[in-house]
Amino acid sequence: MQRSLGLVQLFALALVVGILALPAATALAAQPAFVHADTYAPPVSLQDLRHAVACPPFGGLEPYAQTCHDRIVAMIKEAATEIEFLEGAAAAARNAPKFTYRLNGTVDPDPAGAPVVTVTLEDDARHEEIARYSAPISTNNADLSAWISVVRSDMRRRVRKMPFECAVSRHAGRRTLTLDRGLSSGMKPGMVFYISGVEEEIIAPSTGEIIGRDSPVTYGKIIVFRVNARTAYARPLEGTLLPLRGRLFAHTF
Repeated sequence: MQRSLGLVQLFALALVVGILALPAATALAAQPAFVHADTYAPPVSLQDLRHAVACPPFGGLEPYAQTCHDRIVAMIKEAATEIEFLEGAAAAARNAPKFTYRLNGTVDPDPAGAPVVTVTLEDDARHEEIARYSAPISTNNADLSAWISVVRSDMRRRVRKMPFECAVSRHAGRRTLTLDRGLSSGMKPGMVFYISGVEEEIIAPSTGEIIGRDSPVTYGKIIVFRVNARTAYARPLEGTLLPLRGRLFAHTF
């Protein structure tokens, strides 16, 4: 009788231990430390990714400034398959993705008093001017259209050479990372990105000016597993070791 009771108690103890261990095992299964490279096969193409571009109102002489701005915005919208156009509240610096490009413009008189439009393509994150386009404003609509065509061609050429980049946020105690780009930028589950630290500025000792940027340290790769309208979630691929501190960003190359 005592032997039978001991077996019953042993069985009950094992059952309780199993029940207590179940939530922990389930939690571990739900949050794997890594996503293996073969989770998505084949890897999802990155060719549909779109750079974020904003075009604030142009300054200077009216009505030329408004006309030129409207034509530039129309040009950007025509390139919707290559560019994510930010407008309204989404274009504000506090809401826009970290790596946003801005087309800033102004119309000013030349020495003879004729209006001249100048448009600059600027890298918001690095506070750098990438390109500058300038032309006299003509009353001939064909002349303005020809200039817009030149700007369009040059922008497309530059966009193809720029890596797609996004800021990365961490979550305490978790390996899941949040990216500040989403469905609107062409992001899809299964996309794989490099993940790196921030670029170090190279400063001239004599002038204190920024003369370049050092290549950032690349820690490995991450894979996107969920995408929302404006954000995406990713995890490190096996073999990727991230530093405990410091800002991170994801990029295509």
